[in-house]
Amino acid sequence: MNTDTVLIMPRRFDYGFNYEFHQAIDNLIKNDASTQIVLDCEAMEYIDSVGIGLLVMAHKKVHAVQKSIAMIHLTPNVREVLVLTNLQKIIQFS
Repeated sequence: MNTDTVLIMPRRFDYGFNYEFHQAIDNLIKNDASTQIVLDCEAMEYIDSVGIGLLVMAHKKVHAVQKSIAMIHLTPNVREVLVLTNLQKIIQFS
């Protein structure tokens, strides 16, 4: 049984990805037996306050069903923004 599901993140994580991200998280919560959702951020070059809000929302939804979120392949710029917002306290980075 696979315990992780990988979601490939876009180059720009902002309002333009809002609907698609909500749908993906909701589908993974409802239809996937994974215990962890892994966000692959290799292509992500930009995140704004909406993207940060989406991550917090996703954490709350996923945590409510005893799952977790992790982010991998963070670029230095994106990692810096996430650390400045203390997101590493609720979402695992690697």
